[in-house]
Amino acid sequence: MKKNISRIITSIFLFIFLSGCAASGIKNAYDHSKSTAVQFGINESRDFFIDSLIPDTFTARWRSETNGNLGFNSVVTTEKAVFVSDLSGRIYSFNRQTGKRIGYLRYKGSIQCAPLIYKNIVIFPLVKLNQNQTLLIFYDYDKGTELYKIEIEGKVLSVPVLADDMVFCLTTEGSVIKTNFRGDIIWTKKLKLRNNSNLFLEKNYLLFGTDSGELIYFNYKTGETELKISLSGSPLGNLSVKDGAIITSDYTGTVYVVKDEILQWTFNSGGRIDSYISSDLKRVYFGTLNGDIFCLDLLTGKLLWQHNYGGVINAAPLVTGNFLLYPNLDRKIFIVEKNSGQVIKVLNFDGRVRLTPVIDNGQLFVGYDNYFLEAYDLP
Repeated sequence: MKKNISRIITSIFLFIFLSGCAASGIKNAYDHSKSTAVQFGINESRDFFIDSLIPDTFTARWRSETNGNLGFNSVVTTEKAVFVSDLSGRIYSFNRQTGKRIGYLRYKGSIQCAPLIYKNIVIFPLVKLNQNQTLLIFYDYDKGTELYKIEIEGKVLSVPVLADDMVFCLTTEGSVIKTNFRGDIIWTKKLKLRNNSNLFLEKNYLLFGTDSGELIYFNYKTGETELKISLSGSPLGNLSVKDGAIITSDYTGTVYVVKDEILQWTFNSGGRIDSYISSDLKRVYFGTLNGDIFCLDLLTGKLLWQHNYGGVINAAPLVTGNFLLYPNLDRKIFIVEKNSGQVIKVLNFDGRVRLTPVIDNGQLFVGYDNYFLEAYDLP
């Protein structure tokens, strides 16, 4: 009897152990060549802009759950799936029509940015726990197999960049790493320029801002820094671009626009800006940690409108042809008429909204605490 009880207890513990260590995976068997992934920032400009009119009413389709808190990024979509990362070291894939979880990848560490999708490959940086190291992971979601892990010294917190069939990463210590799709590091350039910026591709340059307030032009073809533009005495944040105009901000809340390697204008918002700055064809839009939301003329920097709807702004707004969809940490998304800044409608959620909303192929995707992802249909 004691032996049987012992065996049962052992079996239970073994089951729990194996379940906790069960292999994770994602396998989507469909023709990815017929669809283009909607990457972080909506497009290569990272401007979070879709040039189409949308309604102010949406119909709920599904709600699914992740394991850890979501970061201040967004989902990435393909023809049939939605990908999202969380801060507990997981990448999830959901069926975009049903919300059913297709699979997930689980690692020990933290994923601070949205995944990058190239054809059938998911690429993402995993920061190791309590270490100054990152694994750049390549995963084939057609076959459901991990292809490569590339070990990088330093922390990679932003989305990798694709150029000439190569993948480029930036560490917070200022190293630029060039890798290929065979798991090789081609070179590492230790620029020793500390930063909390994203890496951005514009023509032949990889651009990023530094903690000393410089905008760096790094030629990815030659592997050399070609230009440094001193903008501020404070750290610069994330970059976006619109028609060749590079848009960034510093920790004092000042917005900078640089075009043709010349500073065009600045604007001091009076509050810290932690999110990306969104833009359309004529204007830029951003929020501060004070809850202020601004709209500026892209060409001149003139203030067009300013409002405070309450709540902390940590994520970029989605810009459409007629509205802004503005998330905040007060569990809301404001639907704002973008010409006037007037609130048309407020969407309420059960947690702090952390993801920039994404609209793709007639669906709206929203993510919030604690661990929820929701999809809505546009009429």
